[in-house]
Amino acid sequence: MAMWSKIDPHLLLYAFLPALLFGDALGLNLHLSKKCFKQCLLLAGPGVVFGTAFTALAGYYIFPYDWTWMFSPTFGCIMAATDPVAVVALLKALGASPKLTMIITGESLMNDGTAIVLFSLFLKALQTGSMDGAGDIAKFFCRLALGGPALGADAKDTDGLGRAGGDAAAAGAAAAAAALGLRGGGKAGPALVAGVG
Repeated sequence: MAMWSKIDPHLLLYAFLPALLFGDALGLNLHLSKKCFKQCLLLAGPGVVFGTAFTALAGYYIFPYDWTWMFSPTFGCIMAATDPVAVVALLKALGASPKLTMIITGESLMNDGTAIVLFSLFLKALQTGSMDGAGDIAKFFCRLALGGPALGADAKDTDGLGRAGGDAAAAGAAAAAAALGLRGGGKAGPALVAGVG
C-alpha cells in the first residue's frame, strides 16, 4: 500500500482517465448523442458550475473545517463531477429509455472536462492567492475546451484512423494512441494543449 501512496497524481490522470473516457465515448450511439447534445452540454457546463458553487458554499459555511474561501471552490469542483457508472448499468438493466441513458452518459463524459478546467483555475488561485482576470479565464477555457477536439480531429487525419481501410487491429491501435495523446513524428499530445507539457 505504501507504494501506491507515493504515486504521481499526473500518472493516474494521464494513464487512466483518457482510457476510461475513450471507452465510454466509443460505446455511444452517434444518432442519440447528436439529439441529446444540448441537454448534455447544459448539464455538464452550467450544471457543474452550479454544483461547484453550491458545494463550495456548503464547504465554507456548513462543514466544520474552517476552509478558506479559495479552498472551498477547489473542493466543490472535485465533488461536482459525477460518475454514474452504476446508474447507467441499472438503467440499461431495467430497460429505461435510451435517450435518458444517453443524457446521463453524455453528461458524465463532458462534466469531467468542465471540472478539470474549474479545478485548474481554483487550484492556481489557491496557490497564488488571486484569481485570473475574465479574459485569461476565457482564453484558458477555450484552449482546453476546443484544443482537445482539435487535436482529436488532427490525430484522426494524420495517424491513420481515417486510413485504417478495414484493418480492425490498425484502427484499434490508432484509436487508442489518439485517446492517450500519442502521436507520430515527435508532435506533442493533449498534455501540451492543457498547459502541462
